[in-house]
Amino acid sequence: QMIQLAAPKRYQKQIFRVLHLTNQSFANFLTGQFVEAFIIGTLCTIGLTVFRFPYAATIGILTGITALLPIIGAWIGGGIGALLIWVEAPEKTIWFLVFIFALQQLEGQFIYPKVVGNSIGLPGLLVLVAVVLGGGFGGVMGIIFAVPVFAILYQLLKDALDQMNRNEAQVENDSGEAIQQLAENEQIHIPEQNSVSIQQDTTAVATAVSAPAV
Repeated sequence: QMIQLAAPKRYQKQIFRVLHLTNQSFANFLTGQFVEAFIIGTLCTIGLTVFRFPYAATIGILTGITALLPIIGAWIGGGIGALLIWVEAPEKTIWFLVFIFALQQLEGQFIYPKVVGNSIGLPGLLVLVAVVLGGGFGGVMGIIFAVPVFAILYQLLKDALDQMNRNEAQVENDSGEAIQQLAENEQIHIPEQNSVSIQQDTTAVATAVSAPAV
């Protein structure tokens, strides 16, 4: 109602569209974050269990929770996990850090762009661009806002291109119909002229034949 009162009527549809995309993008982004965090926590737990690290389940759950923070969350969980392992089995701490590094690379390069990108409708490459730019300008908060904002701009650009394509198709369709109509009108008009000419020629021949010879 505030928008209907404050904004000009011709812009209200576009404003509602942007607000809808904003709400949808941030909601889908949070959903993607939870899914990605669950995947990372599960992979971490399985990996630590297979390699027989202590506190496998605890560190896996902790890594999954901290992974709710984009990109750097797994490092935070890994740092805490390294302290726990160092207390229990110091000789395994280095190997745990190697495992976390590999898991972080897997997350940053493949899992995060794929899962979050599919969730918000943004290609994985653009997710990485948003993460780099957002992290460079605003850190973690920059990443949290950059990815949904990129998704909104991407969808608005797609909508604009789709509208342009529909307009071009409509223009071509209208032009085709106009040309077809013009051709049909010419086809109808030309036979009428020919029939009149033929009728005049036939009348002239019949008059010449019926006229008496001198």
